[in-house]
Amino acid sequence: MNKLAIATVFAVFATLLPRAYAGFPGNPLCCACLPADVAQTSGGNRTTVTALFCAPSAVGSQEALAIRCAAEPGDAKLTCFNTLDNSSCSSQLAALGVVCGGVSAAPTASPLNLATLAVSLAAVGALLLHRRRRA
Repeated sequence: MNKLAIATVFAVFATLLPRAYAGFPGNPLCCACLPADVAQTSGGNRTTVTALFCAPSAVGSQEALAIRCAAEPGDAKLTCFNTLDNSSCSSQLAALGVVCGGVSAAPTASPLNLATLAVSLAAVGALLLHRRRRA
């Protein structure tokens, strides 16, 4: 393989790497997607509710989480709370009686990442086919 092909393959795969997470400016909101069948008990008894997913969100940008929550089975509802300094989202929700599931969300790829992956695989396939025909 020539040096240009190797450099191209490395450049393509570098774009597929996840970007560094810089966090949210200020105090983010702590959001939880709660199932619709959450029943409130009378008498002040505190019950814990298992959220479908929990995620931090910047103030004013909960639309993507609301769409994701609406896509969950049943009538799920997104609920967000203000976070406190130096506390994790899951621990703050636990104090409110919301348990964040231990299962993390499946990683997703943007359309740009998928297109880059398709082009890079096609390029590698064409290069290997070309080398095979030369031999």
